[in-house]
Amino acid sequence: MPQLTQWTELYSTRQALGTRRQPRHSTLANTLSLALEKVGAPHPFCLNDVQRRQLAKEVQVFGRGSDGLFARVPQDGFLYRLCSINRLVSCTTELLRRYPQLEKEGNDDDNYSILRQEFDVRRDWLPYDRYARGYYWGYRDRTWWTTLNLFSGDLVCNAHKTGLPNDRMPFNAVVLRCRGDNIKPGLARVPTVVDGFDSAIFCPTRDSDRPARGVTISVEASERLTLGADEVVLGRVEVEKLTLWPIRIDNIMTDKHQVVPNDSLLRLLANYYSELLETDNGGST
Repeated sequence: MPQLTQWTELYSTRQALGTRRQPRHSTLANTLSLALEKVGAPHPFCLNDVQRRQLAKEVQVFGRGSDGLFARVPQDGFLYRLCSINRLVSCTTELLRRYPQLEKEGNDDDNYSILRQEFDVRRDWLPYDRYARGYYWGYRDRTWWTTLNLFSGDLVCNAHKTGLPNDRMPFNAVVLRCRGDNIKPGLARVPTVVDGFDSAIFCPTRDSDRPARGVTISVEASERLTLGADEVVLGRVEVEKLTLWPIRIDNIMTDKHQVVPNDSLLRLLANYYSELLETDNGGST
């Protein structure tokens, strides 16, 4: 398993890269870094949910929606997001009273079964407004989405391309989908170093390039990391704009290709960030 010093060194390099590429967010990113000691965390990649809430109290903007550049979402396509059933129901304004009914405090297996039973009848994307109303949001009032169709090939490999190792893939999962032309102006943002503060696998874009979207780091290849898929951060999304596809990501799916946060992956990430930082310091585009 990676040592603490490996994580802290990785964070230091990624932080230097992010604040250089996105100077508008450097003060806040550094403020968050200083606040880590107050919540008892040596680096942000080990934060638990309690510590994240504490950090949001120390630095309130940490818990708010993204302040990144306005992103441009393809109007004739879709955005996709992989998340757990638990995150879906707990971050939804209200679950409808129906039978069978999703429960915020319910069992993950039970909530999954409710969605899967209807899916097995329809064999198509399920409108989320059949089960809920209001808005869907993330634990920091933001959610991460990609333009990559997660079902265009192997789901696990596509998740790797969005920067998700196997331990970040939930067993009881849903793939959420939102039409590009349903995204209100200003809702989609280019991810910032503040948005990705607690994520070890995050590539900050250069604000000076005025990018249309962010870009993930693909962990799909075992020998070298590469740029992956386009990504954006969304604020609160109306439930009626979402459809979902329930799926269980079991060992049969994940055992075919294991990507875990071990020494090898940390070395790849450290080299990747160091190379980007060296390139940036050399003035290359």
